[in-house]
Amino acid sequence: SSCIGPGQSSKKSNIDAGTALLKIPDSCLVTLHAVEADELFGKSLFGVVHSLLPPGENNNNEQHHHHRASSEKYLFGKKDELNSSVKIGCDDDDDRLYHDPQDVILALFLAYLRHQLEDHQGEQSSSNDIGITKTSAPCDAPWLFYQPYLATLIDSHCNLPRQWSATTLKRRLQGTSLYNRVLKELRGMKREYELVKKAWLGKNNKHDGNDAKGNSSKNNQTSSHPTTNNLFPSFEHYDDMMAVLTSRGFSGLGHDGVDALT
Repeated sequence: SSCIGPGQSSKKSNIDAGTALLKIPDSCLVTLHAVEADELFGKSLFGVVHSLLPPGENNNNEQHHHHRASSEKYLFGKKDELNSSVKIGCDDDDDRLYHDPQDVILALFLAYLRHQLEDHQGEQSSSNDIGITKTSAPCDAPWLFYQPYLATLIDSHCNLPRQWSATTLKRRLQGTSLYNRVLKELRGMKREYELVKKAWLGKNNKHDGNDAKGNSSKNNQTSSHPTTNNLFPSFEHYDDMMAVLTSRGFSGLGHDGVDALT
């Protein structure tokens, strides 16, 4: 074969329109399928978000998307179809989600992955410092599988107005149309977060033998899995991951036309 010298270029054949240049295995993408496959947190998260949608809207979505194979099939519909029947962004409704249900699920799942990974890394660091070997997370833990992807995400989105302090927000935006819009967004996000968290803890604490606050009734429990109360991510993590979703989430990119993160 001949070498290409400086200033020379190789002749490239034309590529037909529609030719696939790169295929990413569905298992490597953070999608709704990945959420549902996670027995520790994701699957129950699906059920909780489903339970928060009004019965009439659940039925409409199930009938419209009856061809989906998932048990939570209404959530796998295309976003524009879902939004036509699921009411979101209702600032005055305490029992409604502010964002699209799919976005809430994906953002909370991402927040859960980062939360668990940070806890795992912190435990490993502490163990190394004091010379004690602690039970590590199972090798199939999703936060370890997605660790390379999580490493590509920035730590904070504090440049977003909703993450500014109240003083900074008022100084920079009060008197503009953006000020009330940011306040509404922040109220909506906090409301939906607390709504899902309360419902999730209420459902899962009953199954795990914990009290209403997530405290275990069993003493000296040791397990490689996090306790129920430590599974649900913080609002700060959720806020950051919702920001990630707006820039790295793509509608219909995953298998079966579900939303996926890149």
